Amino acid sequence: MTITRLNPSNAYLNAPDIDSVRKAKLVVLGNKAESVANGGVVVLGNLVRSDDIAVANITSSLSLMARSASETIDFKFVGGWATVNKATLESFQDAIWELRKATYANHKLHEIAITALLSVQDIRDYDIDSGW
Repeated sequence: MTITRLNPSNAYLNAPDIDSVRKAKLVVLGNKAESVANGGVVVLGNLVRSDDIAVANITSSLSLMARSASETIDFKFVGGWATVNKATLESFQDAIWELRKATYANHKLHEIAITALLSVQDIRDYDIDSGW
C-alpha cells in the first residue's frame, strides 16, 4: 500500500470558503496525527520506531518466537542494536499500541472540534498541536 501524504502547507489560510478551509485544516491535522503515530516511542530507554514497517517486524518476530520462548533476536533501535527476547518485544508492541490509541483519540477530538467550528477565522486559529 502506498500512502500519499497531502501537503497543503498553509494554503488553508487563503482558501475562499469555510468548507475549503475546513477540509484543508483536516488534512493538516491528519498529517500531524500520522507524524505522531509514526514518530517512535521510548521503551526501556530506547527509541523504538512505530511506523507500520516496524510494527510488522515486531509482530512477525513475536509470531515466530512463539515456537521457542527462550529465543532472542537482534533488534535495531533508532540509536543502535540490542539482543532482545520475547518479553522485550512484547513491551515494544504494547508501547506502540498505547501510542497509536492515544494518537487516534486525540485526532478524533481535534477533528470533532474543527468540524464544529462555524467561522473561517476560528478554523484558521484552531491549534492542532495540543494534546499530543
